[in-house]
Amino acid sequence: MTKRAAASFVIMNNEAHYRSLRQPTFMPNPKVSIIKGNNRYQNIADSLNLIKNEVQEQIQDKQNIIIKPNFLYDDKPNAATNVQAVKATIDFVQQFTNQQITIAEAPFSGTVEGAVKNFNYDKELADYNIKYLDLNEEPTEDIEVPVTENELAKLKIAKPILESDFRISVCPPKTHDTVILTLGIKNLIVGSIISKDATLGHNSRGEIHGGYYKTNKILFELLKIIPPNLTVIDAWQVMEGDGPSHGQMADMGLALASLDPAAVDSVMAYLMGFDPDDIGYLYFVGADCNPPLGTNQLDKIEIIGNIDLQLERKKFEPHPDYERQLGWRDGLSS
Repeated sequence: MTKRAAASFVIMNNEAHYRSLRQPTFMPNPKVSIIKGNNRYQNIADSLNLIKNEVQEQIQDKQNIIIKPNFLYDDKPNAATNVQAVKATIDFVQQFTNQQITIAEAPFSGTVEGAVKNFNYDKELADYNIKYLDLNEEPTEDIEVPVTENELAKLKIAKPILESDFRISVCPPKTHDTVILTLGIKNLIVGSIISKDATLGHNSRGEIHGGYYKTNKILFELLKIIPPNLTVIDAWQVMEGDGPSHGQMADMGLALASLDPAAVDSVMAYLMGFDPDDIGYLYFVGADCNPPLGTNQLDKIEIIGNIDLQLERKKFEPHPDYERQLGWRDGLSS
């Protein structure tokens, strides 16, 4: 068996094990809702309400709902998902389910317990029917995905993510030092990768960091296995420059939501002044959509809400290594 065939078998075998849980069906013209307003919580709530019927249809029979915030560090609030974004998301979701909701994350540095305390989740969500999981302390499943014709990436994925049947990625938009931007897709997928050093309070994510092409390709391949079912981007502020943890904060006052993770990430990238096709993992979605994983083509996305996409577009400062990050394209010819 060739390595490519072996990789396909590994992916199909894992999907057969876990995909008794229905995967999302991506529509050819997905909706992305965008709200601009003067209240962070209300922006999130209003953006979700614009796709209420679609979300209700997808979530109402689900038994294992996970919200994945961004707790990159447990002591850097500007790099983290604001609790108001998660609170608005929970309030919205609880219209359709009485299931306990899990908030799960694997911090790069620190613990979920530390983040919950430092970012006021413990106080703001004290009365909610939720539980917290530190994925760095949870069991994992070994997954192999193809990187090139002759290379497989071997990764440990947190079992709670694999076993969930509705995954919600709630995150701020930030520039990044490897993949240009970190948005909904990367938030969920990279936060599901666990490395051997995770229990020591530092999760290096294993093989995900193996060069610009490899990182983008792994994100794309894992999107086939653990896609976000709902993405909420809290663009009240964005991080520009030296993201994802040391950049500058810039006001935007937006909230975005969609059932199509590639579509909402592509729209957010455009609003920040970037071309979605320059972001490797979004490019792969557009280039290889069989079966469909969403769309990165703006002309195929239905924008709903209260903004004009062209008028709202800004030009945020990219990461200092932006030009080097574009080198992911070199892997296309390998």
